[in-house]
Amino acid sequence: MVVKNEDALNYLNASSDEAASVSTFVNRFEEMVNNVALGDHYSFAENDEQFNDDFNKLLSAACNLHTEFVPYSEITRIIYGLQDESGMDFFMEAFKKQIMKRIRNNSSELSNEYVILIKVSEHVNLARKQKDSLYRKQAEKIGNQENSLKQLRENTEKETKRLKKLKQEMKTIKDMKSSIYGDFIAILGIFSALIFSLFGGFNTLSKVVSQVSMHVRLYRIMISVALLGMILVSLLFFLLKAVATMSGKSIATKLKGNVFRKYPFFMVTVTVLIITFVFGVCVDLFRIFYQ
Repeated sequence: MVVKNEDALNYLNASSDEAASVSTFVNRFEEMVNNVALGDHYSFAENDEQFNDDFNKLLSAACNLHTEFVPYSEITRIIYGLQDESGMDFFMEAFKKQIMKRIRNNSSELSNEYVILIKVSEHVNLARKQKDSLYRKQAEKIGNQENSLKQLRENTEKETKRLKKLKQEMKTIKDMKSSIYGDFIAILGIFSALIFSLFGGFNTLSKVVSQVSMHVRLYRIMISVALLGMILVSLLFFLLKAVATMSGKSIATKLKGNVFRKYPFFMVTVTVLIITFVFGVCVDLFRIFYQ
């Protein structure tokens, strides 16, 4: 069909009657589509008066349009704006039936308004297919993004677990390092205490031997040895206790109980030395007062 310049200019001019007719047609069609979206406005039966009345209004608005200037962009906007298309299949079926019914009852020559409605019907189908295709592509992209996010999440969790494991290993190494330092200090302390005790013991032993050779009485030797032994054992005990405290260790054989249960060797040794010391003192006093 040859399009006149005047018709093209009227269509492009926003303030022309042609533009107003296009706007009216778009509003009529959008109103029908919105009624379909409501779900309970049309029954799509042969005697649906509301649908037939709205279709007649749309047909009337199409009479003022040019067949070459169908507002496809507005139709696309209306279809793309639908949130729910569950009733669109019934709508398009009823829409086509109304066109076919009117064409059969019309003359042999097809009127322009029916040509426009047929183009609108085809463009609605096209827009719906484009929308479905676009949504499928978007769904695929969203699915790919979700898979990527899931993989990223899994990798992050793996790296987090790996980092926690490394932190735990570092903590274990630090604890081992601290333990080594503590053990080293403890060993040095014990070694020093043993050397000190050995020297003290040898010195005491030499004095005892010298006293025996000088015919000093045995009970007085017992008093001297017991007193010196208590001093040395107590000094050795407190030295080991101090070293254990600095290194975070404990020299107690049991964590709970009295002193005899915690430090049995020390207490038994001190007790024996005290008994020896008391016995020697008693013997010495007896000899002083009764001889």
